[in-house]
Amino acid sequence: MKKALYILLIALIGTSSFVTAQDSIRYHKETLPNGLTVIVKQNPDSRVFGVDILGKNRCAWENPGQEGITDFVNRMLTRGTKDMNAEQIQAALDDIGAQITTNDDPHLPYDDRYTWRAFSFIKFQTIDEYAEDGIKLLSKIVSEPSFPPEEIELTKKQVMGILGMESSSTNQVCRNLFYGALLKDHPFGQTVLGNRASVGTFNQADLLLHHKKYYNPSNMVLAIVSNIEPATVMKWVKKRFGKIPPYPAKSPVIAIPPKVSGVVEVNKPMEKEQIYIYLGNIVCGYKSPDAPALTLAVEILSSRLQLNLREIQGLAYSVGADVAYLGDFGWWVAAMGTGAANFDTAKAGILAEIEKLKTDTISQAELDKARNSMWGSSLMRNLSGVNQAYNMAYYEFIGVPYNSDSRALERLNKVTIADVQAAANKYLDTANYVLAYVGKVAEPK
Repeated sequence: MKKALYILLIALIGTSSFVTAQDSIRYHKETLPNGLTVIVKQNPDSRVFGVDILGKNRCAWENPGQEGITDFVNRMLTRGTKDMNAEQIQAALDDIGAQITTNDDPHLPYDDRYTWRAFSFIKFQTIDEYAEDGIKLLSKIVSEPSFPPEEIELTKKQVMGILGMESSSTNQVCRNLFYGALLKDHPFGQTVLGNRASVGTFNQADLLLHHKKYYNPSNMVLAIVSNIEPATVMKWVKKRFGKIPPYPAKSPVIAIPPKVSGVVEVNKPMEKEQIYIYLGNIVCGYKSPDAPALTLAVEILSSRLQLNLREIQGLAYSVGADVAYLGDFGWWVAAMGTGAANFDTAKAGILAEIEKLKTDTISQAELDKARNSMWGSSLMRNLSGVNQAYNMAYYEFIGVPYNSDSRALERLNKVTIADVQAAANKYLDTANYVLAYVGKVAEPK
């Protein structure tokens, strides 16, 4: 525990020289002979050794009837290796003050920021003093899981409990309904957790085979942030991760899903006083020159929804809008929790705010506020080295420069008011979208 607290303290201290460190930051990228992509960032002001391992195309690797198996594998990585049980793994982590996260915590609000249907993550951090030991331990956890049968049963109970909790949440049910309709017949339309039927069938042989395929070197991106020389880090990585044998299977090719045409309504009645609404469609990807303007358009829309529908009209328990990007496509969504009696008014209010964004004047102050809000949030999230590593792996996965975080403000600063309204008119289409709603409302006619 003391070592874990020390990591947190060092992380906070290390951020105090964020600006001055920029000139001395160094990067190294290399693909090992076994196919593993490795990215190392050296930040002299960091004292924490932060690692992220990204597994590509999570849901696309999952066979019919095995939905959720990647999430299940991740939950079991620390439950046993070839020569360590769960208690020994935890003791080894404690000995070097290390923390490992393989899944978001369903009990924490908004803790699913890092969970995508497109990829998985393994976040690991320790202090630089224990970096070499950390790489050794992490490589064993990732490459040698044993999936003990008794731990499989315990993990099934855990996942079934989470599924049960989600099934009673109008927000989670609506979210899954929305993405299932938006990404219909697309691998990313599957849920991360899977379902009771699929989870109930997982056995040791299934998990070993899926792990071998999914966590093969060519399907991973290993990103590291520390103050250690990249050459030294690479020596450790090659010694441990370079020995993972390749698997003769290529990562699935992900097609760009078609944009929804017309209004597609999906609904699930629930005996809840609260109703949840999700509304959105497919948009351009991060690589598109439209992406920065669209990002700011959705940020402004989110602020207006919060002000006008929640604060002024009192319609919403929660409301907002967001856009998420892969390289060649993305999706935008507006979400709102409200009372069942307000459903029609709330839906109309969301659509009205979208139309106003296209035609009403956007002030320079409003644009600046949106830009500053996004930049500030990005800086806060990137205070920790492990989150910087996560972002590097994400950018590498979507096919843009792995240091794109350093260019984010420049991209946003180039956007004009005219750009924002052009993006809103092009992508925030109130005639074509998926509308999902869950709660005490009439089913679609």
